[in-house]
Formats: sequence, C-alpha cells, structure tokens
Amino acid sequence: MKHKRVTLSDVDGFVRDDIFGTHSAQSSERLRLVRTALTENATPKQRRYIIMYYKDGMTMDEIADACGVARSTVSRTIARGRNGILAGLKKAELKKLFEMLYSQEAERGDTDK
Repeated sequence: MKHKRVTLSDVDGFVRDDIFGTHSAQSSERLRLVRTALTENATPKQRRYIIMYYKDGMTMDEIADACGVARSTVSRTIARGRNGILAGLKKAELKKLFEMLYSQEAERGDTDK
C-alpha cells in the first residue's frame, strides 16, 4: 500500500482549506491531525501569523505593519510554523501507518508475542 507524502504545499492547503475553510466529512481526520500539529508544533507567534495569513487573508506586509515587525520576520515565522506543522503531520502519519500495519497483522494472526 502506497501512502502520499505530505509536502509544504499540502500544509498550506490543509491550513487554508481544512482549518479555516469549509469542511467535508472525509476531511475530518485530516482536519484533526492538522489542528493538533498546529497546536503542538507551532509557537503562539507562528500560529498568530499563520492565522492572519491564511484565515484573515492578510499579506505578509500587512501582518508586518500590524505587528510592528519586518516583512522578512513574518515570512520566516510563517515558514518555521509550517515546518513545525509538517513535522507534526509526518509523526502523526507514521504513527497511523504503524497502527494500521499492526491491526492488519493482528487480523491475520501474524503478531509476535
């Protein structure tokens, strides 16, 4: 079974569509994973800038003006936040993969005890 690898563009899409957009029933698990990754793997400042950028639709220049920082600070902070979210998603995907493999082995009776 082949699994799709999560990329930064996926993270952008997850944040934009799943966290702040409309939700479908099939995206609820992915939404939960992304929200957890956002909460656990991004700092409060990173979350704030990410929310302003994706949810509020502000440009990096607008965020910089509103927060009294340079645009490059906003850009770097969002990038670091996305990297943290990506790392959290990869951990969650790996855990889910192992859980799925273990449950398949258990169903077949292939587990070593």
